[in-house]
Amino acid sequence: MSGLEETGASLRSAVQSGSYGEAEEILARYGHAVEDAAGRLSPGDTQAVEIVRQAIDLLHWTTRMVRAGRAHTADRLAQISVGRPYRALPASPTPTFTLSG
Repeated sequence: MSGLEETGASLRSAVQSGSYGEAEEILARYGHAVEDAAGRLSPGDTQAVEIVRQAIDLLHWTTRMVRAGRAHTADRLAQISVGRPYRALPASPTPTFTLSG
């Protein structure tokens, strides 16, 4: 497995586990790895085109997964908010102390 493939696999793993901070760091490394791999090839080389196509596919997948994760988290937050309303206070609170004087 090449460094580019390993970095891509690490990115997939981080996104799947919800480690978005780690995924962001790996994404920066992945971008550099794509530039390096494609930059070593001659212009018009079909392998360079394939490297870029695979990178775009991975980025699309990553975007879909992150959006799905965010939507799932938003749904869970909405369920928690609906499931636990604030307790209403009584209309006339009962005093907890008395003043003597």
